[in-house]
Parts: sequence; structure tokens; C-alpha cells
Amino acid sequence: DKIWSNPSYLGKKDYNRNDIALLRLSNSVQFSSKLSPICLPNANQSNFHNLFYLGWGKVGVGKDASNDLLYVDTKPSDDCYRVFYPAFVKEKQFCTQAKGKGICDGDSGGPLSSKINGHVTQVGINSYVALGTCGEKPEVTTRVSAFLKDIYSVTDGSNWCRNPNKN
Repeated sequence: DKIWSNPSYLGKKDYNRNDIALLRLSNSVQFSSKLSPICLPNANQSNFHNLFYLGWGKVGVGKDASNDLLYVDTKPSDDCYRVFYPAFVKEKQFCTQAKGKGICDGDSGGPLSSKINGHVTQVGINSYVALGTCGEKPEVTTRVSAFLKDIYSVTDGSNWCRNPNKN
């Protein structure tokens, strides 16, 4: 029904900084035991463990997209400064890497999640990888906690798992 994109997003010419958009649906979603809103991280959360990607992107460089939803465990990486300098902005982005597997073309915009206190929490949004690499170099992810004020403002009145640490 309505799309909000960060007004500071300038795309590739600004190294995908502020790479976040929100979609408001015209119809309500009926939540159930099999479908529930994802949790958001706390504003002060910055170190994450048990990270995983979900997506239907390409399964490798030059390969087709997957017909099946794929799951990849990953972990934080400190290689972003080396690989993406001066593009990388630590306050709004972070990096992950799982040697030999990871996000690829077609996965941009997908969730990077973590299980925090038993709740699946979306901590990142897939932003970009180095051209022609899938799992060979770190992946840059938009840091959801850096945009919580925008998310809460745009989604006012919506349902989400507000604070996984209090359940």
C-alpha cells in the first residue's frame, strides 16, 4: 500500500549507506502459531551471535536463483574496513561472513536474523557483497538497530515483537 525509503539513501554512489525501506500493507496480516511478527533488536544491541540468513538468491556466482528458501549460518566479520574502505560505516552497517557460503545476487533486502532469548530477531538487512563473490568476502548488512527510531515512527500502531528481552 505504501513504501517508505530512507530519504538519505543515495544508492551505490553512497555505498548503500542508509539502505533501508519499509512497506505498509493495505490488508492486515493474521498472525498465528506459524506466522508472527519478527522481533526487533534493542537500540543498544551491537554484538550478535547465532546469526543466519534466509533467502531465494543465487546459489553461487553465475548460477540460478534457488526455488527453495535457503538458510545459511554466518558470523560477524571485522574484514569490512579492509575490503570496503572507505565505504563501510560502522554505526549503520556491519559485516558477516561464512566461508564458502553467504548472501549472493538476489538476496539484497533479505533479513539477517539472530536468535536472542529464544526469539528470532531481525538484526540486519542484506545490503551488498563484493562484485562477483558469494561467500568469498564479507557481506555488508544494514544495522537495524541504527534505524529503530525510523521504524517505530513509520510503523506506529503496527504489530511486532517489541522487546524480546522482556518475554
